[in-house]
Amino acid sequence: MKIRYYDFAEATIPDERIKMVLEPPSLETEKGEIEFKNELKSLLEEKLVPRLSGISSLLLLVDDITRQTPTKWILPVVIDIATRCG
Repeated sequence: MKIRYYDFAEATIPDERIKMVLEPPSLETEKGEIEFKNELKSLLEEKLVPRLSGISSLLLLVDDITRQTPTKWILPVVIDIATRCG
């Protein structure tokens, strides 16, 4: 997979090293933080946890402040689950 940041930088990650690409659907404004985190946790427990078996290191790429992704809600949940998986 090639990852490109505008014309500034580019990286190539071998496909066999990629465990999952998470692209959340747009955030519904009616949904609160707790409900969102609970749904995300459930999704990650089902889809991500089985893929983390045997992994000794993990690279998480997140977008920057110019995007509307609720990273402050997502990242702690992902880090918690990954930490519990070892």
